[in-house]
Amino acid sequence: CRATILGHVQRGGNPTGNDRILASQLGSYAVYIIHEGKKNRAVGKVDGKLVNYDIKEALEMKPKMSELYQLIKKLG
Repeated sequence: CRATILGHVQRGGNPTGNDRILASQLGSYAVYIIHEGKKNRAVGKVDGKLVNYDIKEALEMKPKMSELYQLIKKLG
């Protein structure tokens, strides 16, 4: 028997170095936003830049497919 972390299985494996870097960047940015007095925000990375949106606005956004994802769909 061994412990399994469900989030890792659902994502397809252990976090990569890039996953850890992104998590650190987003976490740090979230703390900065809170320190600025902003609440109810969603943080993310768009075109290499850290961004924050009102949570309601973020939930209404439609995801954009990257060019690479569109190419993969065409080739698949």
